[in-house]
Amino acid sequence: MNNKLEKLKAKIKFKTKEIVISLIFLVFVLFTLLQIFNYSATFDEPLHLTAGVSYIQDGRLDINEGHPPLSKYISGSILSLFSKREIDYSKKRDWEIGNDFFLHNKFSSDTILILGRLPSLLVGILFFIFLFKLFIVYFKKRSTAVLGIFFFSITPIFITPFAIANSDYLLYFFSLITIYIFIKPMRDEKKLYLLILFSTLGFMSKFSGITLYLFSLIQFFKLKNKLKALLISILIGFFVILLAYQFKPHYLYSSVFYQMEQISEGKSLYFLGHNFKQGSPLFIFDLFFKLSIFYIPFFIFGRKFFNKKNSSLIIYLLLNVFLFAISKKQLGIRYLLPGYTIFLIWALSGIEKIFLKSKILIYIILGIMFLFVVRDLPNLLSYFNEIIPVNKRYRISVDSDLNWGQELKFLEKWTKRHPGNYTISYFGTDEPTRFFNCKNLYSVSYGKRFTNSINNIKYRNNYLMVSATNLSGKYYPYFDYLKEKKPIKTINGSFFIFKY
Repeated sequence: MNNKLEKLKAKIKFKTKEIVISLIFLVFVLFTLLQIFNYSATFDEPLHLTAGVSYIQDGRLDINEGHPPLSKYISGSILSLFSKREIDYSKKRDWEIGNDFFLHNKFSSDTILILGRLPSLLVGILFFIFLFKLFIVYFKKRSTAVLGIFFFSITPIFITPFAIANSDYLLYFFSLITIYIFIKPMRDEKKLYLLILFSTLGFMSKFSGITLYLFSLIQFFKLKNKLKALLISILIGFFVILLAYQFKPHYLYSSVFYQMEQISEGKSLYFLGHNFKQGSPLFIFDLFFKLSIFYIPFFIFGRKFFNKKNSSLIIYLLLNVFLFAISKKQLGIRYLLPGYTIFLIWALSGIEKIFLKSKILIYIILGIMFLFVVRDLPNLLSYFNEIIPVNKRYRISVDSDLNWGQELKFLEKWTKRHPGNYTISYFGTDEPTRFFNCKNLYSVSYGKRFTNSINNIKYRNNYLMVSATNLSGKYYPYFDYLKEKKPIKTINGSFFIFKY
């Protein structure tokens, strides 16, 4: 009788965990979908999606050649099924081709965005599954893995990449898979070849994925027959790279050369009120502004992560942090993305320790974190931690950390409730006038700068809308006088509305 009762309890416990996992999965999907359907185009999306369609339909890899092609194939896959060769290659510049495809298509721009973002969500679902598997392999406790995927699902910087069509989400996914293979027990030779495969797929998603080869290098030195392993590894790597470039190596050379030029020119972070021209160790603090403040005790209590067994993971994390800090070209926390999975493992080590001491405390923290994330929905890209005032976020960092062109639908809703004449200083590649009638004032896009003198705009009941990036003065110094004025409305700290 007791044996049957124990089995019944175990079954109920298992079923309860399955229900909890399903609910967490729904939270992740819902939060991601809300972003997908509510964001206007972020800065890179029109060109990224145009390139994907071009690569698939026409085999032209010279559009947006600065990044490797794999993520563009994935992002453009669904869109290519419906779009029939509507790209105008007569335009001179990439961004002109991208804008033309995005704004003058038989599909609405919103439809293009949704079709382009759906593959990101599908990859995100796979990420969710493999992250759960990784937590089980590493922590060997299903309950800890459940906690881990919940904290992942309510941490904006960890889920937002799956709501946007650019190169970030795919590198993020292959970083996870590479780390999962590295820590999962399996035959040494097989592990090496899988590591080479997925590291190369990550590299073909974004060049910063080159750091993933560290795991292959560590695994390589464990083998006895190194010559055979080296030859097979080289064959796998080169085959994947050539396949990604459709066996057209000249596109690979152009892509690498373009990226090296960009890095040498530099384009670094606006951080804590300063425009940095070079990398800085200060940049690592950007992570703590973009994460909930509760991650600080998680990291402190998770210090057991830093042990000899994890030396390879620690070296990989430090390598990515080092490159993030010194890079002349990086515009936000997403440039630390290859290390996100390690930060998740480290934080979960602390969460597990606190959970073992006080389950109630963890549940309270979960609730607080959840409420602050809901506060920012659906604009989770603009999320900063709980202690940063919403209207001061732009003083920390801007660009893809806060204001990446995603806010036009939120502004459209506001204009419907507040009729008037609108002047906008927009940062992004979407077109504000497709949402509401407005004039441009020092708006920043790819190759163009829209300028009008504010003194020539003489409307009554006039509203000036300034993006956080432009207000910060990163590209123009013209809005410094507004920093001391109180806006009548702030959109998640990423757009400021003044009346004059």
